[in-house]
Amino acid sequence: MALSLIWGSHFFVLIFEKSRSTNMLRILIPICLLLFSCKKEEIELSPFVHPDEVGLEKFYGGDQEDRANEIVVLNNELYVIGTTESFGEGAGDILLLKMDALGNELLQRTYGGPGIEEGEGIIKLTDNNLLLIASTESFGAEKEIWLIKIDAEGKELWSSTFGGSKYDAPFDVFEHNNGELSVLGSTTSYGEGDLDILYVRFSASGKPLFHKVYGGTKTDGGADIVESSTGDLMLFCYTESQGAGDRDLMLLKINHQGDSLWSQTYGGAAYEESQTIRLLDDDGGYLLCGHSASTDPIHNMYGIRLDKDGTVLWEKNYGGNMHDGGQAAIVNSRGNYVLVARSMSFGDGDRNAYLVEVSASDGSIIQEHVIGGNKNDRIDDIIEFNGHYYLVGHSDSEGTTGGNDVYIVKIGI
Repeated sequence: MALSLIWGSHFFVLIFEKSRSTNMLRILIPICLLLFSCKKEEIELSPFVHPDEVGLEKFYGGDQEDRANEIVVLNNELYVIGTTESFGEGAGDILLLKMDALGNELLQRTYGGPGIEEGEGIIKLTDNNLLLIASTESFGAEKEIWLIKIDAEGKELWSSTFGGSKYDAPFDVFEHNNGELSVLGSTTSYGEGDLDILYVRFSASGKPLFHKVYGGTKTDGGADIVESSTGDLMLFCYTESQGAGDRDLMLLKINHQGDSLWSQTYGGAAYEESQTIRLLDDDGGYLLCGHSASTDPIHNMYGIRLDKDGTVLWEKNYGGNMHDGGQAAIVNSRGNYVLVARSMSFGDGDRNAYLVEVSASDGSIIQEHVIGGNKNDRIDDIIEFNGHYYLVGHSDSEGTTGGNDVYIVKIGI
């Protein structure tokens, strides 16, 4: 296996040529596993699908905690948002990294005040700028939603906060054709439950226009948002107020005024957690990704394909005999679905990233990968770009000695 190191400010990049085996990335033969113990799975490895492709691992960080949450592409360059305790002014700041396709750092910026800020998401805007979505404890009450519009060099164009007197946290944002912004999050400032689903509409210049709250008397929260094929909004949430189990996935369809059109819950008798929703262009349906303890009490990654009306076409659990929680999902260029979990069942570490490509028609496994080292490695987002997957999260297997570092992995599809 050929190895090379590229050194830069505060980080290093490890580039390796794919071979039959590596401690950091494995492609697994799709198999059916009969699980009888809580030991890590012993899995026979297959050759890489693309043995001539070059992969990349990057660890970025300082002497404290540093994590990445999402990644987007703008002008053929990669932008990563996360949270840093190593750099910036406060106890925790928003971290923005810009890099080329080989992992070379082009820009690093932080945003925040004296309190704790957390970078949650980033999207490319139609005017070729970027929007950062974060929570802030420096500006406002206990915790507020913070939107920051920036240009390609990280310069702030405007920022806006929203919140009440308690806890208001964002998780995802969607830009409409007219430039307005829809933010999905969770709140204890508004509503009647222990935690409620919060939807906030902003103008194109960041002015809050209105907000709506959904939920019952227990804990209900937002996770992800997409626009439906009919132009309405689909809020992917979790609920303890409705459904069959302790906590279920919930899909809530609303119009542009925030009025509820319908809702559906998904899950079994135990506990489910929602993470990601993707609109399926072929039929207007949806792919849901999260995790479930209803089939296996230790948790599996949970994938569901729905039609446009929310009817289940198939649902599958993926993982081994330990905890495997789904974090992210995409539709790849082959038309298959790729789901990513944090896994305790597979790999050499206490927790590694588990990536599975499945058939769109029935959810059957096409191929699997395990990514990570000998400690804890987690992936929170995945994109496809220029024939590769780019995955971001955090790791304490390599990098600095300060705990978790931003972790970026590139693999061929």
